[in-house]
Amino acid sequence: MSFEKKMHNKDLGQKGEILAAGFLREKGYEILAKNFRSGHQEIDLIAEYNGTVHFVEVKTRSVHSVGRGEDAMHRTKILRLLEGIYAYLTGYEQEPEWQLDLIVVETRQNSGYRFYHYEGLGIRE
Repeated sequence: MSFEKKMHNKDLGQKGEILAAGFLREKGYEILAKNFRSGHQEIDLIAEYNGTVHFVEVKTRSVHSVGRGEDAMHRTKILRLLEGIYAYLTGYEQEPEWQLDLIVVETRQNSGYRFYHYEGLGIRE
């Protein structure tokens, strides 16, 4: 992958994370952390809604992207995210209810953005 392509993807990803945070705020979520790192693991957004902590992976795709954002959530990725989640939860005296979510942000040239929010991904505590 070329340097220019990597930079475009990084910029697109950062923009998607900002948009996803705004999307969650509009739905009543409180953003607790952005880009939480533990070792090599990173969780894009951590938010709270109705007493549940949501660990949110954000995938941003343009109309010209190859592949769907949903396809990036494979077993290995989820296991890595779980490592980060457990690291974050060590800061709590009592573990809260939590779940892993995915937000796919699709950018469209003339019609703005479209959000797909997949809640729970079958992983909840």
